[in-house]
Amino acid sequence: MRLRLLLAYVGTRYSGWQIQEKVDPPPTIQGALEAALRQITGAAVRVHGAGRTDAGVHAHAQVAHCDVPENRAPRDWRHSCNAVLPKDIRVLAAAPARPDFHARKDALHKTYVYQFWQERAFVPPALTPFVWNCGPLDLAALHAALPHLLGRRDFAGLRNAGTDVEGTVRTVLDARLEPAPPCPW
Repeated sequence: MRLRLLLAYVGTRYSGWQIQEKVDPPPTIQGALEAALRQITGAAVRVHGAGRTDAGVHAHAQVAHCDVPENRAPRDWRHSCNAVLPKDIRVLAAAPARPDFHARKDALHKTYVYQFWQERAFVPPALTPFVWNCGPLDLAALHAALPHLLGRRDFAGLRNAGTDVEGTVRTVLDARLEPAPPCPW
């Protein structure tokens, strides 16, 4: 049975999405999910994500899919997965998918959010895993650059060497700067 998963995770302690073929591989989101599914089903299960994330990247709603043995299916996939996954990875939803569903190939769009902390002296501890300390930014220059990101663009120069991605042209539908909510203190 093909299973569609909706995932959320804090990627701080992971080396990205994809399992790395190394002698002593670092922890990855895919590796943790596959270990959890192996524990639940007793079988090796390959998980395919809608996209690969880099080390330290978080997700609020990443789609993935996997093929699981029907004879070992628990009543509640979400609950079963969350019971054995590390606390920084959660299955938000799990449901059967059509047999030809593919998390990456069927994705209609993806949203990326980059959060910057502009105070160079420090980052509040609760924000440390979630912001990039870079400040100060030239906001006028960033606003002026945004329209140039929109439209069909070839991102071949940004792909990893040896990737199996078929095409590198993507359409950027929206790019904007949004100020963070005011500080509560």
